[in-house]
Amino acid sequence: MSVSKGFALITGSAQGIGRSIALRLAHDGFDIALNDVPKKGTQLELLATEIESLGRQVCVVPADVSINEQAKEMVESAVVKLGGLDVVSLSSYLTRRIASPEFSMRRWLLMLE
Repeated sequence: MSVSKGFALITGSAQGIGRSIALRLAHDGFDIALNDVPKKGTQLELLATEIESLGRQVCVVPADVSINEQAKEMVESAVVKLGGLDVVSLSSYLTRRIASPEFSMRRWLLMLE
């Protein structure tokens, strides 16, 4: 295993852009903490195996980042497991189907947080 360039936490890493970011950073020499919602645990474990095959340290920290306490525990766990954090990529997203007349400014701001 080569010397790590740093430690990265990637949310939404079970698929799509988050997965691609995790792989790119691992190829670039970063050790990775993978995150997504708990129901995507199998996808996270498969990605962790792929990253380990690149010679990188990896950990899985499942959490629903829309729940403050889980997000806090995710970060704390990643720091303990990796030894620190240098990069955080917030690649998860939250979708809600709401009829436009019901879509208040408050709900819009909550989605942007």
